[in-house]
Amino acid sequence: ATITNQPFWLAVREICTRANVSLYYYGDDDPDKIQLMPSNYGQQHMMKAAASIKGPYLTVVTSLQRTNSVAMGAPQTTNRSVNLQIHTFAEPKARPTQYAYEPVIDEAVDDNGNSMLQTDNNRQPNMQSNRGVSWYGYVRLAYPTTNPGKKIARVRGHIDAKVQLQSEPWEIADPLKAPTATKTIGGKKITFKSFKKNDTGRYTLELVFARGDMDPQTFQQTAFNNEPGLKLTDSGGRYQAYSSGGSSSQDEATRQFSFARRARAPAAGPPPDPDKLIIEIPTATQDVAIPFELVDLPMP
Repeated sequence: ATITNQPFWLAVREICTRANVSLYYYGDDDPDKIQLMPSNYGQQHMMKAAASIKGPYLTVVTSLQRTNSVAMGAPQTTNRSVNLQIHTFAEPKARPTQYAYEPVIDEAVDDNGNSMLQTDNNRQPNMQSNRGVSWYGYVRLAYPTTNPGKKIARVRGHIDAKVQLQSEPWEIADPLKAPTATKTIGGKKITFKSFKKNDTGRYTLELVFARGDMDPQTFQQTAFNNEPGLKLTDSGGRYQAYSSGGSSSQDEATRQFSFARRARAPAAGPPPDPDKLIIEIPTATQDVAIPFELVDLPMP
């Protein structure tokens, strides 16, 4: 393949389509890496589906479904809707730290000119935390009541998100032996409470985030929607991090994270314990609207 002066995602999509591979949608704990996966794993058709490339973002359609329902309180009325599932990928340098659960749909029409916008669009403004290089979105459209088309001509909208502009790393050497410590980063107080190894060979990190001068209600809404960057290493490899719960009070939120080794233990013996933990805390973010426009979709 020879690709010159083309957008990043157009090049990636061309390579994946021609090589019959797809993208691993959870990405990698290395923010500069995007992994490929075999065509028979997961959403293998994503790179061949209808797509929208807008700047550093790629949005693809992964499924289309029409739903018909009747409420028995009004059996004379059939409610019909079209549900789209989309998947949006971000270039490594433009990965959001948070994004909305539901996209905003600005325009939706079929090939007969019928509007497919929902009139009762009760979209939830809540944000969810970053889970890799991509995320799902669900779009609900109205099925035309008269003269429905054979195609969805256009669906145009955006996804509200926050992108990290700056961050500050906190390095903890030999975390299994490190004492409890507190540090203020970007005006926020974070406490490294503990780092322990369990019987299965996994490790658990516990961090405490102080509310500070944040509004209590806002703090409760965002306490579990801001994921720090976590990188755990030993002399032989790296670990994958997973959020594993926590609790919150009016003044602080306690978060737990689990780590599993990315590669099997060497045959000669058990793997070494981690020698370094890096906690990367965002210090500046910017609100962005990630646009997408999908055209010429089949009407289910």
